[in-house]
Amino acid sequence: MKDNRGFTMIEVLAVIVVIALISIIISRFIGSTLTLSQNEAYDVMKNNIISASEDYLRECNSGILDCNITWNNNKTNFLAIELKNSGYFKNLKSPIDGKDLSNCLNIEAKKENGTIKINLIDNCY
Repeated sequence: MKDNRGFTMIEVLAVIVVIALISIIISRFIGSTLTLSQNEAYDVMKNNIISASEDYLRECNSGILDCNITWNNNKTNFLAIELKNSGYFKNLKSPIDGKDLSNCLNIEAKKENGTIKINLIDNCY
């Protein structure tokens, strides 16, 4: 009687194939989850820039800050670097790839009925 205590080559290969398939499935799930969370973080960052722009313009208009903003026909444009230079943001790096967004996010503001409406133009991506 023979004493078989090891695994056959087919059993070992079958286990390796199963582990490889599980690894592929998990890595694709993690990759898509990471991309989704980076995009959501970028959207949150853009919303924060819009809110900071509203505060910045209010403080400029009230004289709290000395700004280089000029209003023409109740409209003005400026880059996000103005917010960074005024201390509203320490850095403006993208959560997607770490790219500096200071010079590619354009803020358009319009005064309507005593309120300021902000439109963020994303020239970064």
